[in-house]
Amino acid sequence: MVRLLEVIEQYGPIDYRQAAQLSGLSPNTVKNSNYLDALMVQGKIHISGWRRAHRNGPLRPEYKTGGGPNEPRPGALSSAEKSRIYRWR
Repeated sequence: MVRLLEVIEQYGPIDYRQAAQLSGLSPNTVKNSNYLDALMVQGKIHISGWRRAHRNGPLRPEYKTGGGPNEPRPGALSSAEKSRIYRWR
């Protein structure tokens, strides 16, 4: 957990995959070990935003050091919004 906290302090805001790569840990270890959840409960990190890894991929939280309110997860896109994005591309 200390390694993850150091990486987030240095490079944040980052998602769990970036934190795993920069800390030398496996992405599965970071995601499934609840290390990030434990750091959030301790008030050492918080969710500063959400972003997609790919165009249509799921949203991933971005973590930043320090206590603070977690950014709420944005709602799903409506069909009209999805169509607008598709036509724009």
